[in-house]
Amino acid sequence: DGGSFPPVEEVAPPSLGCSRCRLSANGCLQCNPNHPRYVAAGGGGQEEEVALFRVQHDDGDVEDLEEGEARAAAEWHASLLQEKAMRADGHRWVGQRVARYFEQRAAPVLCSITKWLPPDGDEGALFRCVHDDGDEEDLEEHEVRAAMRRLAAARKEEEAAPPMSEEEVTAAVEAEGLTLLRSERGSSGFTGVRVNKPGKWAKGPAKLRGPTFTAAFSGAHTRTTALEAALDYARHLQQQEQEQQQAPVEVVG
Repeated sequence: DGGSFPPVEEVAPPSLGCSRCRLSANGCLQCNPNHPRYVAAGGGGQEEEVALFRVQHDDGDVEDLEEGEARAAAEWHASLLQEKAMRADGHRWVGQRVARYFEQRAAPVLCSITKWLPPDGDEGALFRCVHDDGDEEDLEEHEVRAAMRRLAAARKEEEAAPPMSEEEVTAAVEAEGLTLLRSERGSSGFTGVRVNKPGKWAKGPAKLRGPTFTAAFSGAHTRTTALEAALDYARHLQQQEQEQQQAPVEVVG
């Protein structure tokens, strides 16, 4: 129905043992008497007491895991169960567009809530947040609410600042000595300008608004016209050139 999420491919966890005992990559005390986890740091063949955990596989095999290996296997299994329990329906936030901010990026990252995990006892609900660039994360309820407020604030800011007209962009290019890099290869018509199409979760005005445009550098603002994004990119290149010219020259000799 468009709201479903691809099922998780159930793959076996990384191998935890050697070909004989499957305890670890270095074997166990039986097949490797010099196993580093069983020999004291001072050497001399003194065994070091290590807690072991007996694990029985569903296929009948049995192995003994050390604490770190048992913990890693338990965490892997818990993450798989959580993924299976997530639902693509049953909550009004599924399909909701949100915005996330990160310290290393000045511009907000647009995202969609695609799945959710119902609360369980003292554990609150989790919401799968898929970024438009392909990354994803799980958010708690208060984080989703904050992300929705950030998206509303970003849209309000865009509406408060109307896009520049073609005449205004042309005047800025001439006044600042810039060059807009036109291109026939990209869908935006300009080099260094990305086209942001509405995601499949976009609804209402967000879907009708059409694509937006962003200059290809970190922290660039999202624009409603490719022309204005091209102006951002031209200014960015000019700033880079000025910084290179002002950089101190290292004298060797």
